[in-house]
Amino acid sequence: MEKKSFIDFWKSLDAVQKNDLRVLIARNVDCSMNTIDRYGCGYRKPNAFKQKKMVAVIKRNYQVEVSF
Repeated sequence: MEKKSFIDFWKSLDAVQKNDLRVLIARNVDCSMNTIDRYGCGYRKPNAFKQKKMVAVIKRNYQVEVSF
């Protein structure tokens, strides 16, 4: 399993993949898609509870272990 920071993982995705990730995280973590954009660009950092949920969702769907 590959390990990346969330920002590096976000930058490695194309526009369609970013949109799919936004929808997936928004449904599972209960935050807006704009907030997920901010997390990916490094402008904001999710709280510990949301970080755990996001790591689990990405690991399950993308087989990538992300860190914040």
